[in-house]
Amino acid sequence: MFIAVEGLDGTGKSTLAVRLAAHLGAELLRTPDAAFSEVRPVLDRTLAFSPRAHTLMYASMVQFASDQARWHAAQGRHVVVDRYWSSTLAYDAVFRHSDLPFDALGDGLFRPDVTLFLEAPLSVRAGRIAGRGLASAEDERGLDRELDARLQAAYDWALSGRHVGNLVRVDVSGATPTEVLRMALSYVDHDIVLRETLH
Repeated sequence: MFIAVEGLDGTGKSTLAVRLAAHLGAELLRTPDAAFSEVRPVLDRTLAFSPRAHTLMYASMVQFASDQARWHAAQGRHVVVDRYWSSTLAYDAVFRHSDLPFDALGDGLFRPDVTLFLEAPLSVRAGRIAGRGLASAEDERGLDRELDARLQAAYDWALSGRHVGNLVRVDVSGATPTEVLRMALSYVDHDIVLRETLH
C-alpha cells in the first residue's frame, strides 16, 4: 500500500509520516529526499529566476520518490511519503506560477492508494510553527494569513487531481500525535483490509 501524507506547515505531516511508517513497517520517503537537504538551498537560490526550472527541480524529486515507491511496492512493502505531487502543484501555483503541463507530468507518477491531508486552523498551526522555532523562510511564510489562505485554496485545487488516489481529510485540531496516528490508521487499515479482501 502506498500512502501520501500532505498538509500545510504545522499540521504534523512529518510526525505522522514517521509514526505511520513505523506502525506499518513501511518504507518512509520524503520529498525532497534527505539526500538533497544540503544542496536544496543553493538550488532554490540559483533557480529562483526561472520558475519552470525551479518547479521542474521539485517535480524531479517527486518523480524520484515515485520510482522508489513503485519499486518498494513491487517488493511487497507498504510505503509512506511525506509530501508528494499535491505539494508541488500547490507551491507552484502560489509562489512560482510556472504554467507547466502538470497533467502530463503527474500522469506518469505512481499513484497513492490513500492521500491523508491533515487540516487545522492557522491559529493552531502557527502555535506549532512558533513552538519549533522559525528555522526557515518557509516557516515564516506559514504564519502569514494571506499566504496561508492562498496555499489552502491551491491545495484544494491540487487535491482534486487524478494523482491523489483515495483522499482523506483529517482534522488534527487539538489532537495529540497519538490521536492523529489513531485517526490515520482507522482510514488506512480499512483500505488494507478492503484491498486484501478484493485480492
